[in-house]
Amino acid sequence: MPENMADWLPEDDPVWLMIDVVAHLNTGLHAQRPSGGRGRAGYDPVMMLTLLIWGWAHGIRSSRELERLCRRDISYRVICGIGNEPDHTTIARFRRDCNDAIEELFTESLVMCASLGLGRVGVIAIDGTKIASDASTGANRGLDAIREALAAEASKAATEHARLDAAEDDEHGPDLPGGRLPAGLTDRSSRMARLQAAEADVAAAHAERESEQARTDERAAAREERDAERERERSEFIAGRRAEFVPGTTRGHNTSPENDVLFARARLEARRVEHQAKIDRYNAAKADPNGRKPSRPPAPIEQAYRVVRAEKGLAKALARQEARREREAAAQAAAEQRAHDRRIRQAERSKYVTSRAPWCNTTDPESWLMPLRGGGWLQGYNAFAATCADNVILGYDISNRASDAPMWQPVLARAVAGAKVLAIHRPEGAVLDTIDDTIGVALGDAGFHSRDNLAAPGPDRLIAPGKEHKVARAAREEPVDGPVPADADAVAANAHRVATPVGHALYAQRSGIVEKVFGQAKHNMNFRRFTGRGLVNATAEWGFHCSVHNLMKAITTMAADRATA
Repeated sequence: MPENMADWLPEDDPVWLMIDVVAHLNTGLHAQRPSGGRGRAGYDPVMMLTLLIWGWAHGIRSSRELERLCRRDISYRVICGIGNEPDHTTIARFRRDCNDAIEELFTESLVMCASLGLGRVGVIAIDGTKIASDASTGANRGLDAIREALAAEASKAATEHARLDAAEDDEHGPDLPGGRLPAGLTDRSSRMARLQAAEADVAAAHAERESEQARTDERAAAREERDAERERERSEFIAGRRAEFVPGTTRGHNTSPENDVLFARARLEARRVEHQAKIDRYNAAKADPNGRKPSRPPAPIEQAYRVVRAEKGLAKALARQEARREREAAAQAAAEQRAHDRRIRQAERSKYVTSRAPWCNTTDPESWLMPLRGGGWLQGYNAFAATCADNVILGYDISNRASDAPMWQPVLARAVAGAKVLAIHRPEGAVLDTIDDTIGVALGDAGFHSRDNLAAPGPDRLIAPGKEHKVARAAREEPVDGPVPADADAVAANAHRVATPVGHALYAQRSGIVEKVFGQAKHNMNFRRFTGRGLVNATAEWGFHCSVHNLMKAITTMAADRATA
């Protein structure tokens, strides 16, 4: 190896840009004293931050793996320097201490992007993605299960107390002090403490659930009473119509297949009786010696025109009745299949949640069990990002609920703040997407569609009223043209705009703007699971990722500019 570290890598290697960029950031971490912990060597916080960012950008988040790379990989050794490699404990502690400076780091990443002309805010997109937490789906427990676990832990602790007391009595005598309890029985962060916290959370949720269930039961009882009243009125109406029904006539007749068949049978029987009477009259006239002889005998009953016509009518009525029964059978089969599929999904969910009662994850109580597109469940958080057309992240946030709609306004507010940072730090003469360098329009998928989100103040927005393929088909097959109707509310106006060719072309940019960011995070940076527990730590970790994403965009742009210079 060359003696000078500057000769280890070529001048155009991105690690040199990373070192320079992080050194010029202005965060609270840069003002910290060298870190290392009591009795350990101190390390430059700028070097430690560079190490974390470089590792994160390449999908490395394990402190032990970073420690190993600092001794084996040239780019990491260039960052740390020879003989200055931090151990995994120091790396982990520094990462924990970074949480308070994440907002500053994200702002600095936006400043860096703005200085390079990045961050086109004319069209932005907001979306969320599910990321697993550092907790197992099998750790979800209901109130009864948590209390059973608490009882088991208490019994285990009592047994361990008794065993230690007996052992110390044997060793020191019954009246002399013995050793202390193991740390596992006195540690406040032990499993017992987590179980107690989970019990309190679930008990509160259980009380709220019971109150909500009582209100739901009241509404259900009122609805059942209304349905019963409607059914009584319907039964009385049908009974009255049936009482009026006269076979062979249209009186009391309705269009149901059952009555069609009954009416057709009565009509056929009446036609047979009529023709038989005609035959009887013919025979009587023929047998009367004094009467006028009939000229032509009537046709047999089976060939009589009116009888044949009545038989065809009966056949059609029977066919309609059979078709209706087939439709009902098909509908019943479809309902049974849906019920079967629902039972399968419930059985799949019951692997993690054993009842509909309130439950909590004993490992990470703030994480949540979330459904995944295509089936399955994930214990984790919902991570949101507001992204520019050039894939710079303007704002971010975290939720522990699967629903996207409540997070639209908070994420949009963060995006507006990020756009202001970009506008302040733009270089002179930069080309702007909008006149005042503010957000032009924000795009969102159907998960954000709600009246509140559409009517809330802020930048213009376009939110899909349904699934993307349905919106695309409606815009293609039933396009709408012209201005929004004057009497349209926010929901109707949004639906009208999305259905126009211009509005749909604008909305079609959404996936290309925001989905790339999530693909970069999960597939290129290997960010599929949070390492910290709790909503605060998850928010800080997602904010750190967004900062690294923006810094890598800036470094890639700088490298491209140098290559073309």
